[in-house]
Amino acid sequence: MTLAELLALLGRSWSLVLLYPGGLGLLSAVLLVRYQDAGRAGVGWFTRSKLPIGHNLPADLFLLTAIAAPWLGLALLPLPFAVSVGRSLDLLVALALLEWPRLLVAVREAQSGHVARLAALLNSYPPLIGALLLLAVPAGSLDLASIIQPPGATTSLMQNIAYWFGALGVVLALPALLGLGPFASPAPESYGLRLGLAVRTVALVVLAAFPWAGLIPEALRWLVPVPLIAVVLVSKGFDWLGRKQPALRWAQALLWLCALELVLLLLAGIQELALRLQ
Repeated sequence: MTLAELLALLGRSWSLVLLYPGGLGLLSAVLLVRYQDAGRAGVGWFTRSKLPIGHNLPADLFLLTAIAAPWLGLALLPLPFAVSVGRSLDLLVALALLEWPRLLVAVREAQSGHVARLAALLNSYPPLIGALLLLAVPAGSLDLASIIQPPGATTSLMQNIAYWFGALGVVLALPALLGLGPFASPAPESYGLRLGLAVRTVALVVLAAFPWAGLIPEALRWLVPVPLIAVVLVSKGFDWLGRKQPALRWAQALLWLCALELVLLLLAGIQELALRLQ
């Protein structure tokens, strides 16, 4: 999906961005950043000329992208009861939008000599990418609406194994993705970056819960929040258990997870090739 196609989707689906699930989130975020920065500067809300926001317009607009990008990614996720945009979001575009604030923070901290968040980033991306590729095996596509749907009855055993291991892999990659437990990093000073990371966290947790929510039958749709709550509890449990443990041990565990994902991807690819050659 190109940037022009993304803008076209937004133009045709303004209610999705402004009402649900996007809401007036961007406006609220901008107002919150302005208010918090004004309070830190010790000036009044209406003292426009003295507010930190606006004194350096290019930098301020760049900072606001840390809020706007994950907010847009969250708004375009195919959430329950959301307005259809007529075309699903590409997985790569969704990740690019969601990961933008984290990349900004990691680069800023690396420039000042703090590499904890960058190390967590490098540890989390390989298992996350492998897990998402496994989720895409049954559908054969990176279309987000396709990969969040559990495999059908006609799907082979290997594809089912690949899909559910991928769903599990996304959950296991969340601690490093969200900076939990031994991967924890101090919150950035900028309230804009903090808010962008918070929106990103919500979107990634929702994304991790999608495959499990697909197991709930239509008649029990009121149980859809249960997988989301379960993913949150698992992440919080890891955060509580892992804070006093060395990050190297968990990094090695993620390395083994990547190896298993690669093996499953290879086996699924061999099976698909054999079916095509028949």
